Amino acid sequence: DLHCQCGYSFCRFCGQEAHTPLPCALVSLWEHSVIDNRKLSEKEKAAQRRKKEMQQKMKKDAEENEKWLLQRAKPCPKCLKWIE
Repeated sequence: DLHCQCGYSFCRFCGQEAHTPLPCALVSLWEHSVIDNRKLSEKEKAAQRRKKEMQQKMKKDAEENEKWLLQRAKPCPKCLKWIE
């Protein structure tokens, strides 16, 4: 989980609110089953679409950041923090 200075915590992989120890797939299944069991207004549907788009973008950005980091940085042998 990632923790922002504002106090919000979220999953680094799917962008959802922090859900440790549950895997992303299980959280997604649960969310879809809850959504399917109630009728959504057009506003709610649009909000869900925007949320999903944002999560996909965050996941893509995280993957790109990880790739960049692995190509250009190494962990400190003592403290294991990444160093460029």
